Amino acid sequence: SCLLADAIGGFNPLWDQPQDPDACFARAVDFAQVILENNIEAARAVNRADALVQKAYEESRDGIVILPCYAPWKNALYRSDALFVVYPSQRGGWSAQCVNDRMTKRPKKPFPMGWAGQPEEHLRKSSGIATLRFCHASRFLITAETKEDAIAACYFVLRGGKK
Repeated sequence: SCLLADAIGGFNPLWDQPQDPDACFARAVDFAQVILENNIEAARAVNRADALVQKAYEESRDGIVILPCYAPWKNALYRSDALFVVYPSQRGGWSAQCVNDRMTKRPKKPFPMGWAGQPEEHLRKSSGIATLRFCHASRFLITAETKEDAIAACYFVLRGGKK
């Protein structure tokens, strides 16, 4: 808030300029109003995301939460028993991401070590998952061309790495 106060203070008339203090104040109010409206809308967006994720969580099975679209999900699942979140990727296809343990901040069930950063062909061969495309080197995220294969990657982990 100190930065905001400094920014608003920047609207004050300069000592050596013939500026109308009331006009400067009106510009500062307009500026502050935009910032406040943006912050209110951001809070509403968090609430919308939490509601969407909570509904998906209530319909989840085996710790796999499937979202109909990408939405910020960590806040809503922070204290849940969810293990994975599957959602349409903003780059096409589908993503599956591990939910972190709230104490260790590490994935509860990371994707296999043998998948970490490997090329597409290796991923598909070692997993038996036809459209698996990518596994992050940190093993918290995979991508696949289909929703079914993103879910299959989660089940692969839940089965202890067995096809």
